Amino acid sequence: MKTYQIMCALLALAWSCCLFAAKRDLSTSLDQPQLNSAWQLFSAAPAQPNMTFPHQACFDKAAQQYNMPLALLLGLARGESDFNEKAVSSANAIGVMQIVWPATANDLGIDNKADLYHPCTNIDAGARYLQRLIKRYDGNIYHALAAYNYGPGRIDKALKRGTLPTGAHWYAHYIFDHTQFVVGTAKRHQRRAYQDTGRLELITFKRPYRARGFIEHLNRSVPDFRFDWFEKPYDRYVVVFHYESDSEKQQGIAALKRQGFNLDEK
Repeated sequence: MKTYQIMCALLALAWSCCLFAAKRDLSTSLDQPQLNSAWQLFSAAPAQPNMTFPHQACFDKAAQQYNMPLALLLGLARGESDFNEKAVSSANAIGVMQIVWPATANDLGIDNKADLYHPCTNIDAGARYLQRLIKRYDGNIYHALAAYNYGPGRIDKALKRGTLPTGAHWYAHYIFDHTQFVVGTAKRHQRRAYQDTGRLELITFKRPYRARGFIEHLNRSVPDFRFDWFEKPYDRYVVVFHYESDSEKQQGIAALKRQGFNLDEK
């Protein structure tokens, strides 16, 4: 995948400086009560995916076996690894669902590290772990996702204080964004294979709130196109432009250029 060098480096710098003046933490567009409510609405009536995704049969089986919303498992996997069964984080989280080795894996009955690289095994483990956390937090997906990322011990202590850590809130919002993509509420798109969706990397930030805020800026400036962001190793947050045809790609590039982006295609 080609990374596009954009004059956005300057535009984004100016924009993010303004944002930094207004934001002192990782806050996102939904505060904690709002995001909790959004996840409750999703839980009450989970929408179905409008694409097919990598390892689809594994996700279908896990969702059915553990009575989990399919879109939630897909959104979690997309945010964690973008469905990459070979992904390994700096914290030694492995595979599609980023199961931490050895602690979480052993707790889930996986004693062979190599097994985590098998998509169905990893997806099953992630679904079981998330199901366990959802039960622990009385069906609250927001709190369960926070614990998936931060660990249940830390979240238990935080809930006693009445508020989640900012980073845990950010993570639950990040997975919410990816779940929106899965069900198609972020932007309209026809049902098709996820692998057939094109992607251009636009810019990388070192702070997640800047990446998400920049997408909000793009959505206001060029609302007819789909933008997204992914967490990458070493605290990198990449903003991407999605397209489903060469025509849409060229139209999107033209629209971005009209907004001051100098896309240097190579």
